Amino acid sequence: MVKRSFTLTELLTAITLLSIVILTAFAFFSSSSYFFRSSDNKSEVLQEGTRVMDHLAKNASCAHGNLEYPAIEITDKEITIRQDVRGCDPNNNLMPTPDNYTDDAFVKYVFDTEKNQILFYPNYGAAPTQSECLSHKLIGFSIANPNTTDTNVVTVKATFVKNPQVYNKMNKKEDVRINPLVELKTNISGPGVSLK
Repeated sequence: MVKRSFTLTELLTAITLLSIVILTAFAFFSSSSYFFRSSDNKSEVLQEGTRVMDHLAKNASCAHGNLEYPAIEITDKEITIRQDVRGCDPNNNLMPTPDNYTDDAFVKYVFDTEKNQILFYPNYGAAPTQSECLSHKLIGFSIANPNTTDTNVVTVKATFVKNPQVYNKMNKKEDVRINPLVELKTNISGPGVSLK
């Protein structure tokens, strides 16, 4: 009985095939890891941006006013919303006072694109209040009135990015899979919107 062993050619062929299989598996793992990380980054930015825009829309839905006392006052960097506190708080047993504007409260949003943040002042009209930072990912903000027939509706557009400092330093050429950019819009309306 003759023992047969592997030849050098067979051994090299087996090593080459095994190397190809290992490299293919590594490439697949690497690309799927990169895809997962990029989708996770975009999801994080999208969630934060959506939370901020929902916050704004919720407070705007409680806007209260008229042409003399605007419900929403908008400047290039701020949105101030007048609210009838009695009518907006579901836990409040007091009746709303829609014709009385002296008991109204104000909430304010400050969009600071230089510091990449959105500040929220929950009780702006009464006394100086502490602000709450809703986001540190803001890089753009604009307001438009898409409907010329209804001046009580405005569109707020905000642009968010995962890492604004890197985005600004890279001169806006950062890979969007690593540092994703998300633009969100919401319409806000109220009786008497004042654009300043």
